[in-house]
Amino acid sequence: MLKLKRICLLLIAVPVLRPVPFAWAQQTQAAGPETGKLYSQNCAKCHDPHEGTTHATDRNALAQMAPEAIYRSLTTGSMAANAKALKDGQKREIAEFLSGRPMGGDRGSDASAMKNHCPSEPLDDPFKGPM
Repeated sequence: MLKLKRICLLLIAVPVLRPVPFAWAQQTQAAGPETGKLYSQNCAKCHDPHEGTTHATDRNALAQMAPEAIYRSLTTGSMAANAKALKDGQKREIAEFLSGRPMGGDRGSDASAMKNHCPSEPLDDPFKGPM
């Protein structure tokens, strides 16, 4: 119970003390508590700016990446050695948690697959001139 209170306090205090991208708030709500725990235990030490002083890519930058790119890094890329204790499903969950969007094959980096994308309207014919 005490741990839950600390997490709630952290979720309230962090946005007040430091601007947090909206995607982080969504990730925390969308992912289950186990995914957040996996991230905290395996990744946060290097990737959360407040946790350490490393040269690892910070969480803001990771949130901009496609989940496939994060997953690839965890399985065969630069983070494979660090993530060898994680199961494949856990690596997928962490990738989706960090990017804020689901793995979707070739649609992973497509704007339509991203959460909170802005609705757009088609452009008028630029050769018409001013309206």
